[in-house]
Amino acid sequence: MTTNSFPRIPIANKKKNNEQKVNLFELQSDDDWTRAIHHNLNIKRRTCTTFIPKSSATSDTSKNKNDVQCGCNRLRREHSWDVFEGKDLQWNRNEHTRSACNNAYGYMPNTRAHYIRCDIKTHPSILAKLMFDVWKVKEPQLIMCIIGGAKYFKLNERLEREFMKGIIQAALRADGWIVTTGFKTGVVQLVGEAIHDHKVTHPRSYITAIGCSKWGATKNRALLISSKISTDSTQDRMISTSKSMKGQQDLEPNHTHFLLLDDGTYYGYDIGDYRTKFVLEASRYKKNVPVVTIVVEGGPDTLATIYKDLSNGIPVVLINGSGRVSNLLANFLTRTESMISRSEKDNDSIYWEQVINIEEPDDIEKLTTKFRSYADEIRDGLRNISKGSKTSDKQIDELFKYFLYCLQRAVRSKIRIFSLDSDESLDDTIFEAIVEAKQQESLEKNKAVNREQLLYLALAWNAIHVAKVHIIKDDLTDLRSDTKEKL
Repeated sequence: MTTNSFPRIPIANKKKNNEQKVNLFELQSDDDWTRAIHHNLNIKRRTCTTFIPKSSATSDTSKNKNDVQCGCNRLRREHSWDVFEGKDLQWNRNEHTRSACNNAYGYMPNTRAHYIRCDIKTHPSILAKLMFDVWKVKEPQLIMCIIGGAKYFKLNERLEREFMKGIIQAALRADGWIVTTGFKTGVVQLVGEAIHDHKVTHPRSYITAIGCSKWGATKNRALLISSKISTDSTQDRMISTSKSMKGQQDLEPNHTHFLLLDDGTYYGYDIGDYRTKFVLEASRYKKNVPVVTIVVEGGPDTLATIYKDLSNGIPVVLINGSGRVSNLLANFLTRTESMISRSEKDNDSIYWEQVINIEEPDDIEKLTTKFRSYADEIRDGLRNISKGSKTSDKQIDELFKYFLYCLQRAVRSKIRIFSLDSDESLDDTIFEAIVEAKQQESLEKNKAVNREQLLYLALAWNAIHVAKVHIIKDDLTDLRSDTKEKL
């Protein structure tokens, strides 16, 4: 699994950068991003430098040597002329790729959506700057990440209707961004249909939908390479002549922006935790904007993403009834609720008010001991949601740790479950998840909740009924007079 570690940018520097951003791009026309991309932001692509055959590819002696597949998943003939033949036994992404001049950015040919190919090692703050200062995307009051099933799945008609209505209402009420994988499949296709249906009835309405997609998994990506840019793109252009392979998907046409992350490989969809890091950077770019993740169905990769988001303080809403990991996690959160709430600490003096991480064996053992009576059922459930994905026992162990992390008291407060049996709408559930997460964060950091910001969002959301229960609580002492008047 790809992960990237990015250094934090000091706050003082960020403020200075924000003050200079008007000057940085003031000479640039709306349609020409060349200077910003190549000079101001220096956004690169990533390419393979060394042809090293896959071990499985060398066993077939009948295959033409130009059709042998490299560790980067390109064929030998799809590598550019200056790629070296490697003597290493195994191809390595860190050692055998490098950044190169960007050759793919602009507007999608059919939809006019903004897109850019970018090295996956690009700091996410650079792409946040691109969004706000170059592409001039309107600042959101909410960022919604939609994750889940990447393949075809079927929701019952009522749940599908409620989901589609809920995310559109949330996006409209809060000028929200919708962030997905960007590929036209599974839950993202459902999101695209929701946006399309809304556009049909409200043609002047605009919803920002951003795809954080993998460049190497994008079908027909050669068509996105600019002919104006003089780079050696042999290896990119030749892909259009080769047959379509597993691990490629069409981009969803109702999205407005695409960040096509390039790790130097073809096929496969893994971008590690880049999407998580990007939305966090975007949420902090101008002011602290709430981020929430909504989970529909999903398998092992979805559970890993839930863990990444929760461990970074992003609240999660599970769509119960949508299937697989959403149902499994919702089920055990409900079943273990009474056990968690019975005591503030267990017999081993584990304080459940604090998050227990899963990085150390001792911490894993604490969680395993606490939920031992459910362990076999959870593992069976994880195997069921992993069918078809060739998940090893070692990977099941990793998923088990992610699952236990979600069940502990200090983490489950950041998870909300939406069900058709509930009296609440999905958009109200999303808002409650944000409020609960902000309150939990204030407890962890021992600082006051920014009630003004949450109430402003509640007003935009038309969710004062929720705010009265979760935010105001009969206490108006720290609110400005104009805020009180609006209430």
